[in-house]
Amino acid sequence: MLGFINPVVVLIATLTVAISGGVGYYFGYDERDQSCKQEQDKEKARIAQAVADELVRVREKEASMQTAADRLRKDTDEALRAANARAAALADSLRNRPQRPAAESGVPPVAGAAGAAEGCTGSQLYREDGTALVGEARLANEVQKYLRLYYEAYKEARK
Repeated sequence: MLGFINPVVVLIATLTVAISGGVGYYFGYDERDQSCKQEQDKEKARIAQAVADELVRVREKEASMQTAADRLRKDTDEALRAANARAAALADSLRNRPQRPAAESGVPPVAGAAGAAEGCTGSQLYREDGTALVGEARLANEVQKYLRLYYEAYKEARK
């Protein structure tokens, strides 16, 4: 009864099943691999396009921000040049003022010893005092202009 089970037949059947299974697995795996690669390629292309679009948008925004910053800087520089010219003219006009008299001692005079001041216009300032105040006013004006520049640049960046 067991005579029909020939070892050669069993070996051929086993090899046939193994080879057909291996070939089927290989071609099936290859098809799945190809479909996964196609999906990955589509996803990569979509992501690359989104990145390219975003890069174009960012570059356009960067260019507009740089243009606005250049305009603000130019306006600020022009205002500072005008203010510095006014400060230089004012400092030149102070050269005709009298110099502070030399003190006989290092102790300043008593506050009440001088006569009453005519006003707070600065017309009684000595040359050194006026020049120092003009310099301080110029620096304060410069700081104010740059502060406005930075606030404007910040507003442009926030848009």
